This record gives sequence, structure tokens and C-alpha cells, in this order.
Amino acid sequence: MYYNYKNIALIFSAIVIILLINGWLRVRGKESFTTVDGMEPSFTTVDGMEPSFTSGFDPAFTNIDSLEATFKVAPGFVPWPKDVVQRFKIYQKTVSKNVKQYNMYVLQQEATVDEAETLMRTGYWPWPEELKDEYINAVWQSTMIKIDPRVALQNAQTTYCKNIAKRLLGWNTKEGQFLIYGADAGRTDSMPVKNTIKCSSDLKNSVLQKTVFTGYNLWNGYKNSETTTIKNEDIPTEVAGFSFVNGPCNPCNAINQTPQYNCPFKLAIKDQGSEISPVWKSLWNL
Repeated sequence: MYYNYKNIALIFSAIVIILLINGWLRVRGKESFTTVDGMEPSFTTVDGMEPSFTSGFDPAFTNIDSLEATFKVAPGFVPWPKDVVQRFKIYQKTVSKNVKQYNMYVLQQEATVDEAETLMRTGYWPWPEELKDEYINAVWQSTMIKIDPRVALQNAQTTYCKNIAKRLLGWNTKEGQFLIYGADAGRTDSMPVKNTIKCSSDLKNSVLQKTVFTGYNLWNGYKNSETTTIKNEDIPTEVAGFSFVNGPCNPCNAINQTPQYNCPFKLAIKDQGSEISPVWKSLWNL
């Protein structure tokens, strides 16, 4: 079985990133993580687009009940103190000059008050050393980056808090590529396209699904297909090289709008072995 992760560098489409990080950040005037000489790298590709749910909404002073009606509140969510939110907004408008504008609701779920205080005091989000090393390694390995990795690290730390940085690095691993792009499930006889196994597009409750192309519609020439949900316990049988770490669970929980890192798994990939990528070990608390 062939996984569609080869030749993928740290560049993802605007739609995928916006969905996966839940509109955490919008960056004006930035290009994507494909950098050219002298340009700052960014994980997001905006191309002038802005997440619609970042405008005109200030959940910092909104009742939690109304938050739940708009967004799925993460378990244990506690809003920042109002004075921290106010000072952060001032920092955003002055020091950052509104170049980086955050969805304050999502930001409060992803970053702690101490992390926000560190950013406002130093200009950088605090990252652990192992995360810095992983980022630098990712930049070194990318054929698209034309900037000193240490400079790239500094730029990234001015933009992304620790949790978001982990998540974005995770998409470039074999585990992340499987969750985003799925796996090749072979071909049906006489069909030119491959069947797929992939997480569903329902980002509130994504599940692993198998799509099989069964033939052509005689009326319009479109390809007929059948999509079925794969039971968790059947995933190792359906996906070659896949195995659970702690027993059957839903691996697609990690790509929901409110991600849950509660389903660790292994992928045995040719030339990469079955070891879990370091960033996913961290996300899964292994």
C-alpha cells in the first residue's frame, strides 16, 4: 500500500491549515512556508484569505454558554484574565503592528497565560529545546526553504505558540500525512483511479472511511463510488503497516476542530520503519 506523503515539504494549502488549526492565526502580508531569498517563513498560506470566524468576535468577554454555541469548547478551558487579554490586544496592535492577528478564543485554548506573558515580554513564544531542534531539522530537510534555519526558528517563535508549532510540524510526518491524505487502497478492475482510505471531512467527528470506485454512471460519465466507515478494530487489517499502541480507537480524532490526541498508532513505512515520529510522541504524551 502506498502512502501519499512523498515529496511533501512543509507547505500546506490555506484551506487545510485553516481547518486544522481552527483559525488560530491570520497573518497579513505573509507567504507560505515556501520561502524565497530573504522572506520570512510561515506555516500558513493565506494568499489574501482570512478565516471568517476571526472577524468581529471577541470571546474574551463573552459568556461561556454563547461560546459553546459558536465553537466547541475544549475540556478544561479557562479564559485568560481580562487584563491579560487587553494587554495582548495592545501588544498585537503596537509591537506586532497588526501583522499577526489571532483568534483570541482559539489562542486562549492553545496557549497559557504564562506563554502569553513571555511573548509580550520577549517577543517570542516559549518553545522547549526539543521542539526547537525538531523545527530546525524540518527546515534543513526541506528543499523549499532558502533561509538560515536559526533565523527561520526565530521567525516561527514570534508567530506560533508551542502547541500550534507541534501540530504543524506533525502534519509533515508520516503520521500527519496519513491523517491528512490517507492511504492508497488499490484499484478496482477497469478503473483508472485508486481507491482510498482517508479521514472523513467532518471536522467535528472525523472517522476513517474507505472509498471504492465501482464503475461509471452511464448517464453522465461520472465515476460511481461507495464510501463506508471502517470500524476502529478493523483499521490494522485495512491499512498495511498500521497498528495501535494501546488498542483500537479513532485516529482521526487528531484532525477535528478541537483535536484530541488520544489515539496513538504506528505506521510501518518502507525506509522509515515503524518508530513513532518524535513530535507525535509528544502530542500523544508517550
